Amino acid sequence: MSVIVINADGLVTVNDLPENFYSFAYEQVETNLIQPVRINSRLIFWLDEEGSFRKAVNPYATYLCAQFGLTAQALYGTMMVTGGSIGTPGDIQDVDVSFILDVLEGTKRRVN
Repeated sequence: MSVIVINADGLVTVNDLPENFYSFAYEQVETNLIQPVRINSRLIFWLDEEGSFRKAVNPYATYLCAQFGLTAQALYGTMMVTGGSIGTPGDIQDVDVSFILDVLEGTKRRVN
């Protein structure tokens, strides 16, 4: 389990880290401009850099970011989460996968 994809409608998928990460990322986030944001020493969030101009608010991604202290603005469109570094995305530790999935499940109860 290496990549978590969080759709604005609440669909969450956990995928193996693909060999060609950036092609996968652009396809999943549906953009040509991906913005990586290092959240802590283990996690990177990947977002559409222009999402606020053309995509719906993603309440799940927004709430997840708030759990890491990032509360400045709403997030838009699909977001991905990986481990590793911005230059070399990698696996997410199992404990982080569990935490993220638990937070997102709680968020679904609040949104729905």
